[in-house]
Amino acid sequence: MPIVYLKRSTPVARAYLPPICSRIISSQCSRANAGEIDELERRWDNLVDRLGSESLPDFLRLHWNSRNAFVRHSELFKVIRNRITSAADVFTLLREMDEDIDTYLALHQPAVSQWDADWQRSAQELLLFSVRQPYPMLMAAKRRLSDADLGELLRASVVISFRYNVIGSLHPGDQERVYNTVALAIHQGAITTLAEAINALRPIYRSDAAFRADFAEAALKTTHGRKARIVRYILGRLEKQVSGQDFDTASALYTIIARKRLGSVRQSRSGKLHFPAGQYGSD
Repeated sequence: MPIVYLKRSTPVARAYLPPICSRIISSQCSRANAGEIDELERRWDNLVDRLGSESLPDFLRLHWNSRNAFVRHSELFKVIRNRITSAADVFTLLREMDEDIDTYLALHQPAVSQWDADWQRSAQELLLFSVRQPYPMLMAAKRRLSDADLGELLRASVVISFRYNVIGSLHPGDQERVYNTVALAIHQGAITTLAEAINALRPIYRSDAAFRADFAEAALKTTHGRKARIVRYILGRLEKQVSGQDFDTASALYTIIARKRLGSVRQSRSGKLHFPAGQYGSD
């Protein structure tokens, strides 16, 4: 029984998915199956070429969770082995992966995507926060909802992520399952509007009162690269909230703190930035 190892796929994917796919095709074809094997390899190589340096197993899991019940990284290929049982299943999987790859790449590389400026900004903010839990839901929304609803759902994901992950520092495990539930409902047609999606996300939306309390206790290191960028982002947003003007966040860390109206923002000797209770608590 021939097994095809696709040349440019990642080691993990090469060890699992291609052998599964080619084994299924081989076992179900009574005649020479070189044509189907070639087509499988062509589709697979095309996916890998488009992903470039991105992780194919990572994309596969996010894609899978946008259409199916939640699976962990450690369970992914076992689930695929159990679910992909025919040649038709193989080609359906590859076709559906191809359908989602543009959304995945736009979320990972918004600056070079064809998305409009607002969508790119929201995707860039999710990258800044290192939050990927919404991706399956956003993939499903791109397939099923209107562009206007997708744009609003992107923005809602940023707000939730800022409150829940960045300021609240809450565990993302429960959050990821909520996003998967919403993704599956969108994919299956149980959720068809933005309002329904937002309502389904309420369990992971920090209320204004909880967010203010979290914000008052927030302390972010300004010496760490990513955290420093988040601090600049926060200070830039505070400046916009106070003055109504956009601010150059690249220099915000070193200049806004000195501004009189933000004088209550305190930087400790350890390099952590502390925000004042009762101020700038909602945005």
